[in-house]
Amino acid sequence: MNEVKKGRHVPKYGNRKLVYGKGLLDIDFSCKIDAITAKAYKIYGAILGRCYGEKQKTYNPAYEGCWVCDEWLLFSNFLAWFKENYVNGYCVDKDILCKGNKCYCPEYCCFVPRAINSLITNRKNHRGSSVIGVFKRNDGKYIVHCNKYGKSCVYGAFNTGIDAFNVYKNEKESYIKEVADDYYNKGLITKRVHDALYNWTIEITD
Repeated sequence: MNEVKKGRHVPKYGNRKLVYGKGLLDIDFSCKIDAITAKAYKIYGAILGRCYGEKQKTYNPAYEGCWVCDEWLLFSNFLAWFKENYVNGYCVDKDILCKGNKCYCPEYCCFVPRAINSLITNRKNHRGSSVIGVFKRNDGKYIVHCNKYGKSCVYGAFNTGIDAFNVYKNEKESYIKEVADDYYNKGLITKRVHDALYNWTIEITD
């Protein structure tokens, strides 16, 4: 991973209030702003909230340890990136291009359809100690569940959680490639996002 400067300090611009104590609104908000700037500001606040808002991190522990790079602590820099990359209806993703990434920055953030974003969402905090994609029945057998195209698909019963996980891993990685091809061929994602999805690997610790 390339080194990204971790945001700690930003220059002061008069008495302008910082967003979540970090992000500086260094553009003129005294007059009416255009729709794209308003949208960017809403998403900017949401990103900073995930990283630095105590309430948000309580509700979603997955954002613990996330941060915003120095460059994006100035709203004008985020806005320039936003205008260049935003696709209506898409959402910001920080870890498709770099699995496990915790930094919101131009190097690793991208806009993707919500279906792509949810395809690789890490739900470890909700799953607890259960192995990803695997559920243990009362009879001790391990069942594999893999959601595909909005439906839950079940793949047999196995004696061990590891055997079940390996089946889930193969099915999920194949499905991610199918979805990546479909969206890319329709021109709905960039090649960079497509290639990242193609190289995505499911780990038992996910």
